[in-house]
Amino acid sequence: MDKTVQEKNVNKKIIVFFVLQCLYIFLSTVNIYLNFLLLVMIFLYNIMLVYKKRTIKKDAFLFYWLLFVAISCISLFSPYNKNIINGISFICCSMVFLLTYVVLTLEKNDWISKLIKTLYVFTLIFAFATLVQIFFPSIIDSIKNIYIQSDKVDLSRSFIERDTLYSGYNGLVVQTGTNAFLLCIFIGLGLFYLISKPNSKIKYMALIALGLILLILTSKRTLLLAGVFAFVTVFLLYKRFNIKYLIAIIVLGSIFVFIVFNFTNIGNKIIQKFNMSDGHALSGREILYKKMFVNFKKSPVVGVGIDSKVDGQDGHNIYLQVASETGIAGILIMLIFLFRNLIITYKYFMKQEKYKEYFAFSLYIQLVFLIWGITGNPLYDQFVLLTYFLIIALTTKCIEKIKLEE
Repeated sequence: MDKTVQEKNVNKKIIVFFVLQCLYIFLSTVNIYLNFLLLVMIFLYNIMLVYKKRTIKKDAFLFYWLLFVAISCISLFSPYNKNIINGISFICCSMVFLLTYVVLTLEKNDWISKLIKTLYVFTLIFAFATLVQIFFPSIIDSIKNIYIQSDKVDLSRSFIERDTLYSGYNGLVVQTGTNAFLLCIFIGLGLFYLISKPNSKIKYMALIALGLILLILTSKRTLLLAGVFAFVTVFLLYKRFNIKYLIAIIVLGSIFVFIVFNFTNIGNKIIQKFNMSDGHALSGREILYKKMFVNFKKSPVVGVGIDSKVDGQDGHNIYLQVASETGIAGILIMLIFLFRNLIITYKYFMKQEKYKEYFAFSLYIQLVFLIWGITGNPLYDQFVLLTYFLIIALTTKCIEKIKLEE
């Protein structure tokens, strides 16, 4: 077969591979049947590609995650575990995502740009849909009726119709948190293109500003803080903390915050959420935190079972939840796993000019994941965990390419 034709066939396979991943990130929260179907398709696709390679590259990411999974498996047999099915489901899904990572690290063809382009197309669609929802909500409702599970349609609609602290624009998905994370990815991709295409910086600054405005409209305060902090941190690191950029960010940010939080309803809503005096700052999560701490003290060695929940729900703090569910060993391995990935990405971002935009995007997503984990459930939300694995695969591939070129 002609080499050009062969490369085109490989490119098509990779694009299909990423489209499947993106569809799962999008659809896994809206329909349990589509969730299962896409997960099976991703698993079979992964198995097919790994079988063709007939080898697996051993690396620290693989080692630490498998070690965490092993500890999680042990925790399933905890005498305090009341939700074994959830734990098994979490382990199985995470192993499918790990296979995705393995497939990408084995792939010799250049796929990193295709991942970025696929993510950009998908998140651009979500950003546009959120914008349309502001002015023509009925159009988005009609589209949602096609693929959202029937019992979730009314819930999806209620988030933008009810005038409460927890309402917000959810675009093409059900939960506002899911839409906020997708918009965070969109902002991160704006940062990617801002670095890689400096001649078009006005265009991408406008897209970043749009993404930020739409993120505010979801009213998800933790993701708003995570997205802004991650963006500012990575951008300033890229500019080596140039004083003029720091001053510009402070001035523009102060003006933006003053306008949004003093003259808009959504800004007032977010302020109320942060206000401790009205009892909404932690949304009752402090009760969950206390119960997770009690669970940890009850079984500090093996925990009470991975993904066993607290009062039937996630704990809204992945660090406390992992500690309570898998014990001391589980939380230590998880922290090593997360911060090792972050530190390696940071080091390459700071010392390398090649693939700088890719390291910037990876660092941004990892920071969002870590900060969101303080009051959210990114480890236990399948669409977020899959995104994280894709981003680390991208980092691993960039490092591999740098080492080959040296």
